Amino acid sequence: MAVRGSFCVLGTLRRKIDQSGGDRNLKRVRNGVASIALRKGWTLALAAGLLSGCVTNPGDTQNLRQHGGTNPVIIKSKAASDATRAANIRTVRIRSVYHTDYVALSEAALAAGYHGAWMNDGKTYGIGDNDVIWKFRDGESRFTKAGKTYPMSAPSVREKGRLLVPASVLKQMFGHESALSAGSQEITFLPRRTDRETGADGTSLPFTDKLRIKQTLDTDPSAALIDYAKQYLGTPYEFGAPAHLADGMADCSSFVQHVFDHFGVSLPRDSRQQSQQGVPVSRDELLPGDLLFFNVPGRFKSQDTVGHVGIFMGDGQMIHASPANGIGVQISDINKPYYLRTFLYAKRVLP
Repeated sequence: MAVRGSFCVLGTLRRKIDQSGGDRNLKRVRNGVASIALRKGWTLALAAGLLSGCVTNPGDTQNLRQHGGTNPVIIKSKAASDATRAANIRTVRIRSVYHTDYVALSEAALAAGYHGAWMNDGKTYGIGDNDVIWKFRDGESRFTKAGKTYPMSAPSVREKGRLLVPASVLKQMFGHESALSAGSQEITFLPRRTDRETGADGTSLPFTDKLRIKQTLDTDPSAALIDYAKQYLGTPYEFGAPAHLADGMADCSSFVQHVFDHFGVSLPRDSRQQSQQGVPVSRDELLPGDLLFFNVPGRFKSQDTVGHVGIFMGDGQMIHASPANGIGVQISDINKPYYLRTFLYAKRVLP
């Protein structure tokens, strides 16, 4: 084997040099290298043969494409690597207003992976997933998050259609939901891990109804609630829609609030506050009328926070107000992979 390994190395070297056109200087190099290899002994030659792949390489090295697989190694240029790195971070520019660092809420919402928009009153700016969680008012030194009020170090400022707030507010807003890095000229949002399993029962288990004795419509309040909710199918979706469908529009939590209010169950306005009501229910013990809470995926925010709410109908379906498909209030199959993956938990609020 040692002899075969030695001549494999030398044979490969000869082929490479001879293919260069027979240059005399290269041939002298070839002979010199061959002489050194022979003087060093058969063990060194065998090791070189094994490392070069000659012993197991079928045929000439020109046939490596045939035996080396179909996945080439791609080496990125520095520019390509920098572009990939830049695509995995988002930044919000800091600007000075009255000697105080400010940021634009529209840029902050986009960087964190949320939706932001002015509300119908023209003075309130809202941020959230499928409903408004954060609210800021022009000229005020406070904001609300899921119904709770928080102070700001300086008042918000309206500039060219954008609402600016003190840069320090971003930590208050997103500190537990996004990874932030503050610099002198910008605030950077860093990607979150996305390889988690959502839902206490795992992502592969289906939603199932709790077995129970069939009730009549007169004695089953959930049946009446579902029938009432279905009357609003097709109602257009609007981010930050007024409570109780006042303008004929709905977002996920305003729809839920309106439906349950009709049956004497008072719920808060946004999905995060609604998720704190009622009692927890396992996904295999669901009853019609139970509330289902989901996250809205994004690389720059936590996957553990509520971003959407719907009403369980039974038979693996829910009715909810969503921007998906441009339908608004719609019925969806919650055993689809998306909902199985983003489900957080369920709550029962009906008595």
